[in-house]
Amino acid sequence: MARRKTGPRAWIRESYRTKNLPSSKRRWEVLYEDPHQAFKKRTKGGFRTKGDAERWRDEESPAAKHSQRLAWVDPARGDATFQTVAEEWLGTYTSASGKKAGYSQHAQVVLGSRSLVRTHWGHRRIGDITHREVTAWLKETTATRSPSTARKNFYTFRRVIRYAVQNGLILRDPTVGVAVPGQRDLSTQQAERVIPTVEQVHLLIANTPEPWGIYVRLAAATGMRPEELCALQLRDVSAACDQILVRRVLVKDRTTGESIYEDVPKTRRSRRTIDLDDFTADALRVHLTTQQARAARWFAAHPDRLPADPSLLPVVPGVGEFKRGAKQRKTGTDVDWLVFNRPLRHGWFTMRYWSSLRTSASLPTSVRFYDLRHFHASWLVEQIGRPGALSIVEIAERLGHASTKMTLDRYSHSQPDRDKRNATAAMWAAPNVTRLPVSAS
Repeated sequence: MARRKTGPRAWIRESYRTKNLPSSKRRWEVLYEDPHQAFKKRTKGGFRTKGDAERWRDEESPAAKHSQRLAWVDPARGDATFQTVAEEWLGTYTSASGKKAGYSQHAQVVLGSRSLVRTHWGHRRIGDITHREVTAWLKETTATRSPSTARKNFYTFRRVIRYAVQNGLILRDPTVGVAVPGQRDLSTQQAERVIPTVEQVHLLIANTPEPWGIYVRLAAATGMRPEELCALQLRDVSAACDQILVRRVLVKDRTTGESIYEDVPKTRRSRRTIDLDDFTADALRVHLTTQQARAARWFAAHPDRLPADPSLLPVVPGVGEFKRGAKQRKTGTDVDWLVFNRPLRHGWFTMRYWSSLRTSASLPTSVRFYDLRHFHASWLVEQIGRPGALSIVEIAERLGHASTKMTLDRYSHSQPDRDKRNATAAMWAAPNVTRLPVSAS
């Protein structure tokens, strides 16, 4: 009992297994008492010299940590590989927001066959990972991949390491102090981003084959995110087709590959009601009428797929499965393969049509479907101050932003071809005010 008061003991000795070998092959070991196992005697061996054994006893043993009033972790607990610990952590992970996408993203990093984390760290003993190695890996990853990819992989890696620390597998967190690559400066992003013009947006809509023209039109007319558009159901559209309720998103479960609905939008402000202009409301009404007739014929042939509540059917239907790598099916068109109880997958739409649509509108390859949201926000911001225009607060609410700062910083774009030289000329355009004469030099 006295040892419990004074703490664990440690001493060195020559290994009995090598004592009969030549001196060059003899080894030393440290015999110590494990405070986590009722002071059971344990052995740390393999030291080439007596000095090495003494150094470990005086710096790393439980007795040394006790004298320094520091925590001690059994080195044997760090023998588990990083992959083993990562999969154990993933089994306990739950997203704070309840979003399935959060788990799927971590699962892709932990379980993905081509994951940057798994391929580099999966086989490593977790107790051997050092701060220097983590810093070098992140620097190399940032040099070959985008900053967002490097951050995503590092954040999952750090969560696993912290789980190991909290569960006593390792003593120190090697990710502490590692500089995470930041996001690109917003001004740089704005300078590189190409926003479609009104004429180009009209071309995109006109060249999109039915029934997906409404998908492109709603993106430009409402600024909704792709995952919000794909999740729209008939119950989310008002009877007059002049309002849309945003209540959920459609995400891909990366562990199963299936599309699932989540009633947890991106932010709390993402739950919103969006008013549609008369032209978009008319287009949506025509779309729903046409699809209703097609859906009636399809469900007549597939009665087992009709849901109990028809209002749960998607506004924009998807297509049936087809083999990956086959750009076109052998029979029929995409319209012939519509599945009216399945929502459109944004990834399928962009893979199938976006490249040709960009070309038809003379847009560069850097323009993404998501830039239609930028187009919508930029157009609304540019209208501020004009009759009938929305205020910046109303624009932020329409886009589902938590604050107006996000709207102005990320979605208001400067027009390089606009004459900014006379932006203040109106303040001098008062009666009896004339321009000063230019004196001859």
